[in-house]
Amino acid sequence: MIAFLTYIRDASKYSLDLFLLRLLLAVRTVVEEDHHEQALVIKSHVSEIGKLNAVVRYLASKDSTLADILQSEEGPSHNSDSIS
Repeated sequence: MIAFLTYIRDASKYSLDLFLLRLLLAVRTVVEEDHHEQALVIKSHVSEIGKLNAVVRYLASKDSTLADILQSEEGPSHNSDSIS
């Protein structure tokens, strides 16, 4: 569990996509430490965050104000995802 907390401690420094990747790595670490039940809960949260990320990106494609906010928070080199 310490590894999980280490991965997410500085989450505000990362874009949402990078945060999700780091969170998935943390889940793997938790599983390897035999905390399977905790890993399932974390994995469920990662899935929900991923869905919210997709919705926000879809809405940003429809609303330039939201797109501008995302762009300013993530920097100019971030690629956006969309819902198909």
